[in-house]
Amino acid sequence: MSQDRKRKNKNYYVQSKKPKNEFNLDSGMKGFFITCNYKESRAVTEAYKILNEYADNIYGPTEVDQKSVKDQFGEEDIDASLSNHVNSYKNKSLCERRFQNVCTKTNNCIFIKTSFENPNEIIEKIFSDAQLRLVQSRFVLRFLPVLGTCRVAEDKLEKLAEDVIEDYSKLNKIESSFKYCIIHKIRCNNKLNKEIILSVMNRAVKRKFPDAKIDLNEPDIVFSVDILLKVCCLSVLKKFNEFKKYNLFEISNGKNGAPKINEPHGSVDEHDARVCLQT
Repeated sequence: MSQDRKRKNKNYYVQSKKPKNEFNLDSGMKGFFITCNYKESRAVTEAYKILNEYADNIYGPTEVDQKSVKDQFGEEDIDASLSNHVNSYKNKSLCERRFQNVCTKTNNCIFIKTSFENPNEIIEKIFSDAQLRLVQSRFVLRFLPVLGTCRVAEDKLEKLAEDVIEDYSKLNKIESSFKYCIIHKIRCNNKLNKEIILSVMNRAVKRKFPDAKIDLNEPDIVFSVDILLKVCCLSVLKKFNEFKKYNLFEISNGKNGAPKINEPHGSVDEHDARVCLQT
């Protein structure tokens, strides 16, 4: 009797086990890395609003044009065609959507995946407008375009860096002797340290641009490495000082005196390690 009860209980718990969340931050993603101060849901909503507005302006809206639907299907078929379009959008997978918030398992750290090939295009337009006070931020702090992600390992970071630098140089005109610097932030991980990250990134840069020079004060390009738990995010950033270190709250609210880049970087932030969510 007791064995039957144990078997039933075991079956019950197995059946009620939740499926694995497919919307977790993982390797092979492009998107936007966002920091905030505890109000994550509001920061996500604000980021969605800004991203959708600028994506519509740059690439055009995704919503159905009702006039074109009417011309194509006739008056009586408009509701049906719109309904079909909405249902098809709801059934789209994660990779087909323009923007999708994915779980980072790290407090105050948000990642919004995108289907666009060049996240920098949207972010640079946002920050250019923010300088003119055309964009306002209440909850979003840093807002970085991420050109690639990988699992946290030295060889994988080096491969990602080489691929990202190669792709970025094809989309942007870069002088062979440009000035650059490398910044990093490690959260909830001790597999890679500052020395390894700097060594890997410098090798990748020099392999493609042997004449490039390090400049911590006024770099032309900043390579930003953000490690969130088991995933590494890589960003390539222009106008880093001008855009207030890509802090949307500071630049949109007229904060002045952003510090220069040459500030100390720790290998692991102890506070960030405490706020990681359980896995």
